[in-house]
Amino acid sequence: MSKTAHCHLGVTRVFLISSFCLFSAPLLVSCSVEKSTSSQPYADTLENRKKSGKLYLQYRDLMQDKKYDEAQKLVDELDKYEAGLGPQLRGEIAYAQGKFAEADKYILEAIKADPENCPFWEYAAIYAYRQGHVEAAIERATQSINKKGAEGKPSTAYVIRALGYHRHGHLQKAIADLNEALKLEPSNVEALYLKGVCLDEARKPKEALDAFAEALRWEPTLHSAMKRRLAIYMRLGDKANAKRELEAFDKQAKARAMTSAKDWIPSDLSTDQVKRIVQNPKAE
Repeated sequence: MSKTAHCHLGVTRVFLISSFCLFSAPLLVSCSVEKSTSSQPYADTLENRKKSGKLYLQYRDLMQDKKYDEAQKLVDELDKYEAGLGPQLRGEIAYAQGKFAEADKYILEAIKADPENCPFWEYAAIYAYRQGHVEAAIERATQSINKKGAEGKPSTAYVIRALGYHRHGHLQKAIADLNEALKLEPSNVEALYLKGVCLDEARKPKEALDAFAEALRWEPTLHSAMKRRLAIYMRLGDKANAKRELEAFDKQAKARAMTSAKDWIPSDLSTDQVKRIVQNPKAE
């Protein structure tokens, strides 16, 4: 599974005039809640929201450029505008540097300041999963799903919980959560790919092929999905489709077509991995 240093999952508070989603996302629908103002020194006024919005845009640019020290300085000021925002952003900075335990510490601090914030719980689930704390990831994702956000449930919370269920071999629970994620975000390539993996492991190859085909509809150069389909065709003895899949992959490879990085799925599979998946869909 590809693990990128910077999480592109886009969930967080909305603190600008119109719903402005924080975090640098791929993967997510924002989920805002009523914010607590008990510990923030600056009043929650329209003018201060404008100021915080400008500061946040500067912060995002610095994060994009990986200027983490400078971003940290802006966080110290942003922290004064919204309860829990400072710890959440410090956690993001730590996460971007691969410091998952430190990120986890900060997000728990943010949750303490604003326990009803569903994106905070989603971040917490992501950080737990990155550390290999699967049970904690499932519990935190459930907390995020159960919170009521102004824009609905976050699709990535379902993906993270599905990853946890998959890790424990609870395939039907994982598939159910991935279906929920796809109701919220039909183009979620990670959910589609993972659904295909789970269906293949559940010995439902035709349904798995459909899931991988849908993933490729949204991201045609996702080589791992092409090779999972190749493995299924080979396992089924479908030589004609296996040949077509291999030819399509070779054509893309020659054109140097590369897929974008994903947080929770591999962008490609090696020949040895494909051979193992042919024999056992649970292998990778």
